[in-house]
Amino acid sequence: MPCYMEDILIYGRMREEHEQWLAEVFRAISASGIKLIEQKWRLNQSKLICVGHRISHEGVVDLEAPQDIAGLRRILGMINDLCRYLPSGSTVLQPLNNLLLSDVAWL
Repeated sequence: MPCYMEDILIYGRMREEHEQWLAEVFRAISASGIKLIEQKWRLNQSKLICVGHRISHEGVVDLEAPQDIAGLRRILGMINDLCRYLPSGSTVLQPLNNLLLSDVAWL
């Protein structure tokens, strides 16, 4: 049975700790036979956005609700990739997608 895993987040309080965890995770992945797509790797990031949360050395922060079409497109871009794994994902997102229509007013 195929299984798809989108993200693996690894962190450490100090660079040495991070590199130690990274080496351990790569050893486990290699031993298990899991294959990674190297072009998708993002190593040594100081901050990132994952599933609607901004993650950095300051902690995890929920993203603000979008205030315009550009913000909504940004949020939908992050969510759409995950929807293919969720039953009825497009149905759940339909109200947000409807906001992209030009004749819909934002409250």
